[in-house]
Amino acid sequence: MKKISLSLTDEIKNQYINTKQIHVWIINCSEKSVNKNKKILSIIKKYLTSYDFSLEKKTNGKPYIKSSHDRELYISISHSYDVLVVALSFAEPIGVDVEFVKEREFIKRISDKYFIEPIVSLMDFYRSWTARESFVKINGNGLMVSMKKIKVDNQAKEFLIGIKDYSHKVVFHSFENYLIATCLENSEKNSVQYFWC
Repeated sequence: MKKISLSLTDEIKNQYINTKQIHVWIINCSEKSVNKNKKILSIIKKYLTSYDFSLEKKTNGKPYIKSSHDRELYISISHSYDVLVVALSFAEPIGVDVEFVKEREFIKRISDKYFIEPIVSLMDFYRSWTARESFVKINGNGLMVSMKKIKVDNQAKEFLIGIKDYSHKVVFHSFENYLIATCLENSEKNSVQYFWC
């Protein structure tokens, strides 16, 4: 996995705070010495440099950042095998999911049970699954939301998702054998940027 060290300048931080950008950090955790919590906190510190903050969990297990900043910094976290993904946004609540893409014996059973949309390929399955996972992470309901109630339009130009309507969109990023799904409001104004750590 390629490692790129990135530090955010004050100019980039100010632009980020005032836009609808979502930053997704991809962290290689293949070395046993990697402390995931320290990595997450060091990334958050890039955005809240001069503010007190802590990473907390709501009663439903959803992580949130408690800080002295006047704007909320939304967070979503996911991991699969050796990859940890942290999504951050000052603009809106977000959800992120990462999965290692490989054949698994339960794919057909899950597709038949939970997905209404046609699943033709392995990537169709992972796109539908990670989209749903990232969607339910936005409000922290987890899998308490019935997967069948989630509407998906994977035939459109953009991957749209929601319960009553297509209220959100999902942006995908793949690298090596991993697929990341980032769920955000269905708006033209927001975008996703990826960083390696």
